[in-house]
Amino acid sequence: IEFASYNAMTWLQHDCSVDVRVVRDKGNNFLHMIANSPFASRFIRKAGAKSDFRAHEHGDNVKLDMSDNENPPFTEVNNNGEIWLQSLVRRGDVEALDVAFSPHSGLAWSTYFLYPGVLELVAASIKESNNPMMQSIFDAFNSFQNIYQRLSALTMAGFRAEDVSLQDERLAVLIGEDAQHFAKQMTRFYCDWKGYLSTSTSQVSDRTFQDLVKKGLFRLFQPLYEANRGLFEIDNWASSNADQQQFIQEELRTSTNTSTELLTVDIDMFDACILGSHHVSFYRADFQDYVLGIINHFVHCDADSCPSLLHHLTMEKERLSQAYGNKNEYVNYRLRLLEDEDDVKGRQNILDYLLRQQHTCARINVLVPLANRQCWALRFMVDRNYLDLGGLAAKEENLALNTSMFSFLNSGQIPSNMTVRCCLCFAAVQYD
Repeated sequence: IEFASYNAMTWLQHDCSVDVRVVRDKGNNFLHMIANSPFASRFIRKAGAKSDFRAHEHGDNVKLDMSDNENPPFTEVNNNGEIWLQSLVRRGDVEALDVAFSPHSGLAWSTYFLYPGVLELVAASIKESNNPMMQSIFDAFNSFQNIYQRLSALTMAGFRAEDVSLQDERLAVLIGEDAQHFAKQMTRFYCDWKGYLSTSTSQVSDRTFQDLVKKGLFRLFQPLYEANRGLFEIDNWASSNADQQQFIQEELRTSTNTSTELLTVDIDMFDACILGSHHVSFYRADFQDYVLGIINHFVHCDADSCPSLLHHLTMEKERLSQAYGNKNEYVNYRLRLLEDEDDVKGRQNILDYLLRQQHTCARINVLVPLANRQCWALRFMVDRNYLDLGGLAAKEENLALNTSMFSFLNSGQIPSNMTVRCCLCFAAVQYD
């Protein structure tokens, strides 16, 4: 410990069962003792290289366990009322403090040693020391940490409602007066540190930005897109809701498999808006119960009180939910394919924004929403005059280019008098 040897302490802990965390000397724990060593910077640099954040880069999980939930050594005070970082400040060890707060060392990315109140104590000690170099190091770290925390918060945005995410003060800055300033800070930070982040356990990646599109988080998307459009160039894949004979008449089914595969489709940014990031699956085989429900609907339901399969399944879901605690997953699965997702409004806002930004060169393939059961996008295209249902199908580029896919055409040719509306109706039957 006196010589701040990370390797020796790791060997003692793992091979000799000597727990350095319990070592004390005149009220100092092992981190205080290291902070008072002239070799402190060496230990901190090694600890940073071995931190969880950089585990992917080094591929070596044999490291010194410095955590202690009951008495965290990073926040433990010695007889002088100091935590270990304050001991560095008191000693005037600029090099060790710089390594501790440097993003290149690894510790600056980790939050496990920056418990609440730690930074406030260090800030007070640096101010008291009146050391301009230490103050500069600390201010730079604060700026770095604030931006990184905003990006970390952004990775969680896709798992909650946008309104909830915007209540987080780290993301609320993206809708304020200085939204563009903070958006440029975040995108520039990501581009500067992208190579480092890609070799770490951080969740921040290109997907962090692209998921804003897929999940319809328009208010978060717009300022970041305007700050750096390149981060939103999507050229990968998404889950597809394409036909797997879910709604075909049972006697016409060619498959007896009642489970569903994860189908994927290659997408660009416009397709990402249309498809979103939803994949629906079920795990219990109550397929026969579902079929009986369909038979009951067509044989027994009154057209006035139960006009559609969608209405029938909705009522069935409510009944099953009350009776069996939402047991019938197959009903939920079929409903999920028929209904718009909760984030459709946000995805439509992004799609509308992108088309207005790139209206001269952007074209939506009308078959993408049709084949993947995203009918809101068809309604949107008609409402915004991107699709003329009364026009000739042969003149609609995406229809003309995909005639080989249509089983309802003779010789793969669209009749000269067929309208877009007529062609899409036949295609809708083919895509079930």
